[in-house]
Amino acid sequence: MVFIDEAYFEFVDNDDYETMMDMVRNGHQNIVVARTASKIHGLAGMRVGFVFAHPNLIQRINDAKIGALNALGIAVAKASYLDNSFQEFTLKQNRESLNIVEGMLDEHGVRYVKSNGNFTFFETGRNVVELQKAFMAENIMVGRAFPPMTD
Repeated sequence: MVFIDEAYFEFVDNDDYETMMDMVRNGHQNIVVARTASKIHGLAGMRVGFVFAHPNLIQRINDAKIGALNALGIAVAKASYLDNSFQEFTLKQNRESLNIVEGMLDEHGVRYVKSNGNFTFFETGRNVVELQKAFMAENIMVGRAFPPMTD
């Protein structure tokens, strides 16, 4: 089985990007493409996600799953997926925020990875734990460490 995480699919603004959905559509029986309501919909706490896969693979997954579906999460995610204006607002705000951050990084000559999500990686030259404490002292929460990129 090949698991493809497309959690940031809605944020991608890159002509070189291709979803792997065609692999599922073309009948590959070992491909799972996962998406989530956690990112663009802001529903991380609701724990709602879904997958696309060949029907035989979906049946195998359903046979192996434990637990129950989150009915409230499903209802909230459905409402959010139907709210195109919220999604457009989120994408606009995210792009504006990334432009500010990336512009500042460019201005100061800081190396960073061009983002296709709602976050960016940049080189600080400091250990991430120390950096988190310094930012938190200014009431700014920064992301977790992504080893081996800890500086």
